[in-house]
Amino acid sequence: MKKGKGSALAFLLLFSVLFASCEDVPETSTPEISSEPIATTPTYTYNDYLEEAPTSWSPFTWRTDEDEYILSLTAMGLYDFVLNESGDGYSLVPEMALGEPEDVTAKYAAEDKWGIPADATEGYAYKITLNPSACWEDGTPINGDTYLYSVQQLLDSSVKNYRASVFTTGALALVNGNEYYNNDLAGQPVYRDNMQSSAYVHPFDTWVEGEDGVYTTAEGEKLVFVLDSPLNGMNGYSIQSWHEESGEADFASCLPALRQLADTNGYVPVTDETIDILYSFTGSKAWGKESKNELASYVYYGDGVYTYVPWSDVGFMKTGDYEITLLLNKPVDEFQVKYALTDNFIVKKELYEQDKLAYGKTAENYISYGPYKLVTYMESRLFVFEKNLSFYGYTDGKHQNQYMTDTVNCTVITEKSEAIIAFLSGKLDRLLLSASDMEEYGDSEYLIYTPEDFTSKLSFNGDIEALKARETEGTNKSILAYKDFRKAISLCIDRTEFCATCTATHQPGYGLFNYMYVSDPETGALYRNNTHAKKALCDFYGVNNVAEITGYNLSLAAELFVQAYERCLEDGNISETDIISLELSMAKDNEANRKTVEFIESSINSALLGTALEGRIDITLKEDADFYESCRYGLTDIIVSTWGGYSMSPYSLMESYCVNDKHYEYGFDASLEMLSIVLGEETVTKSFTDWYYDLSAGEYSASDKDTRIYILACLEKGILENYYTTPLYYRTSASLRGRKVIYATEEYVQNLAFGGIRYMTYAYDDAKWNVYTEESNYSFNY
Repeated sequence: MKKGKGSALAFLLLFSVLFASCEDVPETSTPEISSEPIATTPTYTYNDYLEEAPTSWSPFTWRTDEDEYILSLTAMGLYDFVLNESGDGYSLVPEMALGEPEDVTAKYAAEDKWGIPADATEGYAYKITLNPSACWEDGTPINGDTYLYSVQQLLDSSVKNYRASVFTTGALALVNGNEYYNNDLAGQPVYRDNMQSSAYVHPFDTWVEGEDGVYTTAEGEKLVFVLDSPLNGMNGYSIQSWHEESGEADFASCLPALRQLADTNGYVPVTDETIDILYSFTGSKAWGKESKNELASYVYYGDGVYTYVPWSDVGFMKTGDYEITLLLNKPVDEFQVKYALTDNFIVKKELYEQDKLAYGKTAENYISYGPYKLVTYMESRLFVFEKNLSFYGYTDGKHQNQYMTDTVNCTVITEKSEAIIAFLSGKLDRLLLSASDMEEYGDSEYLIYTPEDFTSKLSFNGDIEALKARETEGTNKSILAYKDFRKAISLCIDRTEFCATCTATHQPGYGLFNYMYVSDPETGALYRNNTHAKKALCDFYGVNNVAEITGYNLSLAAELFVQAYERCLEDGNISETDIISLELSMAKDNEANRKTVEFIESSINSALLGTALEGRIDITLKEDADFYESCRYGLTDIIVSTWGGYSMSPYSLMESYCVNDKHYEYGFDASLEMLSIVLGEETVTKSFTDWYYDLSAGEYSASDKDTRIYILACLEKGILENYYTTPLYYRTSASLRGRKVIYATEEYVQNLAFGGIRYMTYAYDDAKWNVYTEESNYSFNY
C-alpha cells in the first residue's frame, strides 16, 4: 500500500492499536482484590519494518529480500551459521540435519547409472541423516518423505520453479536434475543460443553448407533461425524480437516467407534461400551483404531432441526414514555442501497439494518449521510472528540463550518519513538510513554499518560496431571501444569523494571482490586479505601497499584520453568536431542517480581541461528498467552494474565475468580473450572462460588452496586490465539500532552480521519499554 504524505498520523494510530494496553474496559462487577502480587512473565517484542511488501515466500519461488525475510524467521536449514565461543567468528552446525554430511562417493561410483567417475572417492555423493525432532508447527514430523516430495515438486518441469536452480545448475546440481527439470521439452529439438553476450559461438565464416543445402556448425550441429521468440528462455534474438526492438515496420515483411519454411516448432533451417529472404529486407542498418556475420545474432545451434528422464534417474534419494542422499554432477567439498544447505527447500505436502500456486502467499497457505510462525498477515501492511513452540530448538538443549524474542511485528512502510517518525517515537527498533540521513545521524552512537557482498562498477560497451550503429551526425561513441579511453575514465574518478558525494554509506571499491569473500571457509580467512589478492590489486594500481590504492590519477587520465582520441582520429572513427555523447543507463531517473552521472561527467571534464577534448564530452542519464539487458546486447554505452553473492565461494562469482552469456560487458569475448598465468616454471595460456571452468570444476578445482587463490587473483587482475568494467564502491548499508534491543556483537561477523534475531537480547521487556516511551513523551534523540 503506497502511503501519501498525510498518512503519518494513520501510521501512528495503527501502531497505537497494535501495542496499546487494555484500557477503558467497562466495569461489570467489582473484582476481589488480592493481597498477593500477580506474577507475570516478561515478554519481548521486536518491532521491525520493510520498505516493500513480500509477495511470495514459498521456498520454491521467493525472489526478493522481503520474501526471504519471512523465510528467515519461519524456516531453518539443514545447517546454519552460529557464533563461535568467542563471539567474533562463525561455526557451521547441523540444524534440521542430525550430524555432518557423510561422503559416500565410493559407493555410487561403482554404479554406471550415475555417471560418477569410477575412480572417484570423494565429493560426488553425500548422505545426510535428518533431525528426528524436526516437525511442522502443527507437530507433523519432517522426515525423508518430506524432502523427497519437496525436491520432486521443486524440479517439476510443468511448473518451472524459480529456485529449482539450486539443484539444476548450482553447487548442488544433481545428477540428471536439470534434465528432469526440462522434461516438458521432451521430444523438442535441443538448440542453444549462438549469441553469448557480444560473442558468437559459431561465427558466419565457420559455417559449413551440407549437401542438402542446410548450414551446420563445423562440428556438424544444425543451424536454425527462430521466428517468434527466443528458445526456452534463452537470451538470444528471434526474427520477431529484432523487428520489435528495431522499430522498423517493414522488417516483418520477411516473416510470411520464412514461416512457410519453418517446422512445427517455428525453427527455420539456415540455407541460402532463407538467408536471401532475410537479405531482401533493407530497412535496417543491421542488414546488408557486407555484414553477413549479423546473421549469427539470430541463429541457434544444436542437434538431437530432449529426452524424458524418470525421477528414478535423478540423484536425490530417500535412503532411510530420516535419511537422504544427494548425487552431484561435479565434486563439491563438505563445507560447500553444508553452506548450500543453509537454505531449505521443503513444503508440507498436504498444504501444498491444496493450491500449489498459493503456497507461501498468505498465513493460511503457509506453515512454519522454524523458530517462529506467521500468525498475522495483513497484505502489504503488517506481518506478525510468534514463537513456534513446536520448534525443536526450544527443547533440545542446544539453543540455550537464543531466540529471546517472543514476537516480531513487521510493518511495511514505503515512505521514509513515516519510518523516521515511528523509530523516533519508539515504535520501531531499527531504522534504515540513506545518504541524505547521514548528515544528521552519521555520528550517532547507535549507528550500525553492515557490509554487503556486492561491488558496484561501471560496465562499458566496448564494441565499436555496436557503438557506431547508435551514433548520429556530429556525435561519437566509437571512442569508448578504445581501452585507453575506458582506462582514463577509471583513473579520473576519485572513489573516496564519489562515495562521500553520491552514496555516503558505501565504501570506495578497487577490486571485483570486496572484503566479504572468504577464500578458506574452514578458517574464515578473507580473500581480500590474502597475499595473492593483495599483490594483484597492488600490481594493477601500481602501488606497493593496498593502503596506497586510490585508483585516482588525473594527470595520467588526461594523457590516456588524448592518446585514445589521437588513435581514434587516425583510424577515422572520430572527427575533430564530434561531440562524444555517452549514455549511462540506470533503472530510474532520480536524484541519487543524477548525482552519480553528474559526478562521473564532472570527473571526466576535469581531466580534459586544456586538451583537445575539453568541453566535448557529454554524459547523460538514460532511464531504462532493463538496463542490464541493454548493456548485454550493446544497446547502451555505460551502466552501473552490481555483482555479488555466494561470498563463501569467490570462485563461483568469476562466472559473472568469465562466461559470455553471464557477463554484461558488450565487446568483451571471454571465450577468445587470452590470459597467461605463471604456474611454477611454466606459463599457461588459456581463455578467461577456460580458466574459470578449469578453476571451478576442471583441472585446477582440486589444486591446493594457495594455487587456486593465486589463479583467482590473476583472473581478477586480468579482468580489470581489460577495462570493460571498473570498480567504484563496495556496498555497505547503514542503520540505527533502537535503544530497546542489544546486538550480540558490535563487530560485524561473516554470515551472521551482528547476531540477528537468534542472539538478540533486550534492555527492556515490553512492559518496561511502554513505561519508558511514555515517560519520554514518545520522543527519542539519536
